[in-house]
Amino acid sequence: MEMADASALPTAVAAGAIALGLLYPAVASSLSPFPLDRKAYLDGKPRPFFRGVLHGLVSAVLVVAIAGVAAALQAGKLPWRCWGFVAFLLGKLASYATSALLHLYPFQTLEALTASFKWDLACVTVSVWSSSANVAVHNPSEFLASVLIHAAVNALNFVLVSVQLGDHKGLETLDSSTDAPRMALLVVQFCSTMYHIGWHYGFKDYWLAALGFYVAAFAISAPVTANHEVEPVSSWCPWHKAGRNGLHEDMHLLIFAGDVAMALLGLRMMMDPSIDANPTVGEFVWWPMDQVA
Repeated sequence: MEMADASALPTAVAAGAIALGLLYPAVASSLSPFPLDRKAYLDGKPRPFFRGVLHGLVSAVLVVAIAGVAAALQAGKLPWRCWGFVAFLLGKLASYATSALLHLYPFQTLEALTASFKWDLACVTVSVWSSSANVAVHNPSEFLASVLIHAAVNALNFVLVSVQLGDHKGLETLDSSTDAPRMALLVVQFCSTMYHIGWHYGFKDYWLAALGFYVAAFAISAPVTANHEVEPVSSWCPWHKAGRNGLHEDMHLLIFAGDVAMALLGLRMMMDPSIDANPTVGEFVWWPMDQVA
């Protein structure tokens, strides 16, 4: 696709995300429980109707988007800096796909379910890093530094998950004391990543929207994390229903909204690098064929 055509993409993506947010309460309130046996995980924990559905749908869309953008790049229809957007999509896919696998796949052993749970937690830091790929890719040294720093964070997160869940079975609620180091790592990574993005893009519009959605999701993550055995619902939310959806689903919808805002931010910077509030010195020439921009 030509760059002129791509300029309409942020509006289309935003409209779709807004429509999804508006329709979610109505759809959640009208659908009956899932007809198949999805009421519980293998370890007996409750599995509501909507658990993992959003992750599965978004994963499918991400696969198509990655293939489309990569094909356009190879055909010379997009500037090569847009590989940063591919990195963003790949990082989000890692998180959404592992969550979809955990919640949708009918595991036959507790060991397999537990392993999937570990990978789901381990890929959270990959998703956080990917949001910065859109702004860091404009300078090769900055992008490389970002990759190396976050690779170390990802490795540390994987070690923390492995140690914390060494004898873990199924989806047992994590002990808050042993989960503290991992949560501290996530908070530091998230704050530094958001600052990095805002430093380039500016602390405005899409950045503020993403921050708001992510903070709201974090605010309701505490009761979600601490109550896997009961899956909390709120009387303040008329679309909640036990066995169908609750705070867990709302949390992931908010994260998805934040990811959409980050995608729009990245698309704007890919199409118009001149809006960078802190551009790096010199032209971006690390990628081959960047002159097609």
